[in-house]
Amino acid sequence: MDSADLKNLQTSMAAQVTKIHQHATQLSTVGRGVEELSKRQEDFQASVTSQVNHLAGQLHQVLLRLDTAPPATPPAENPAAAPTGPVAPISLRLAPPEKFSGNSGDCRTFLVQCDLHFKLNPAAFESDQAKVAFIVSHLTGRAAAWATAEWSSSRSRRLLCGIPTFKGHFVSHARRCWENAASPRVEFSINNQTVTHGVLIDSGADESLMDWSLARQNQVKTIPLTHPVTASALDGRRLFRVTHCTEPIQINQSDGLETLWRRKHLEDEQRRQEEQRRIKKLQEEYDQEREKYEEKRKEDQIKREQEEKERKELEENYKKELENMKKKYEDEARENAEEFNQFKEKHMKEFEAEKKDHEEELKDKDKQYDVLKALKANNEKEERKKHLKEISDLVKNVNIWNLTKIRTLLDTQKEEIEKAKNEGEKEHLQKKHEEQISELIQTLVNKTGNSRCSIS
Repeated sequence: MDSADLKNLQTSMAAQVTKIHQHATQLSTVGRGVEELSKRQEDFQASVTSQVNHLAGQLHQVLLRLDTAPPATPPAENPAAAPTGPVAPISLRLAPPEKFSGNSGDCRTFLVQCDLHFKLNPAAFESDQAKVAFIVSHLTGRAAAWATAEWSSSRSRRLLCGIPTFKGHFVSHARRCWENAASPRVEFSINNQTVTHGVLIDSGADESLMDWSLARQNQVKTIPLTHPVTASALDGRRLFRVTHCTEPIQINQSDGLETLWRRKHLEDEQRRQEEQRRIKKLQEEYDQEREKYEEKRKEDQIKREQEEKERKELEENYKKELENMKKKYEDEARENAEEFNQFKEKHMKEFEAEKKDHEEELKDKDKQYDVLKALKANNEKEERKKHLKEISDLVKNVNIWNLTKIRTLLDTQKEEIEKAKNEGEKEHLQKKHEEQISELIQTLVNKTGNSRCSIS
């Protein structure tokens, strides 16, 4: 086989290698297509999951709003009664109590007004100190002077020892100082004797009371009570215990006393009317607040019903959309799977056919390669024979001088080979050295033929 056939064989084998690379590229493209199809399916599934999670979040928000809505309160049977269910607290604006100066002597109305503020606005009066400060801030005249003196003296702890104790000191001082100053003196007819004594006028008392020492001093006949009575202060503190009653005693009232009684009665009547008006106003404010509350409750009920309806509609729409998306996803997945199977089957058939053709071509090439290999071995064998013959002729014609010349040439060629920088330069030097050796051999052969001398 000549060099042209060998070149054609190499070109053919290179073409086969290129074709193999093309098949590998096609297989890689098929693999990428399969991966892309799988990625599309994953993206679609992720999109479906995201939409489902979004719908679930909306449904959760609706359910959460329904759970946090205030529960419906059943209507009260008695509109005038205060609601006992979970009713929102109603803030009432009370008129500030009238300032107490101590001139009237009676501090009960003032304390009742303060107690109304304490009970209806507990958030503003959480501590007893706040309540005491509120009472003191509404004192004027001699009442304010008493509070100032108490605060400035060593007895200031009375103002900070709690509301019950403060009320006790306040009521006690009012009765002892301010009521006594306004109390008249009356005449008592006891044992055919007339006794003049100061009295305390208390329109809130149920009975007329006499001090035990006064009764003993004037030898008033007393009768033990079957059931003793305990007298208490406005703050609930126990004052004293009534154990006896006296025989009937005549009290002679002067015109000034009668006028004082009328004035006290008129003041009490005015206070009662004022309290009634205030209570009526509070009742009206309460009724208005209750009407507002009922309207708000009805609005909330309607709102909850609408939200319940929206929630049901949202649940139905969610279920329908979920079913549609599920069906759509299953259909698309089925179509994609069928398309992928067809694509895979088609390319597998093409690949098997091309693989079979390629294997047959490889077998043919292997046969050609074996033939070329045998030819090459034969050529190498012939070359070796020829080379051996030349060496034999050279040996026959080599003398000492020629041997030195050959050794010098070989040393020079060896140095040039060692100095070569790359393989290309080495191949070029080897070809050059072969030509030099061939020329030297030819020269020696020619000289030997002319001189007909042999190696001695």
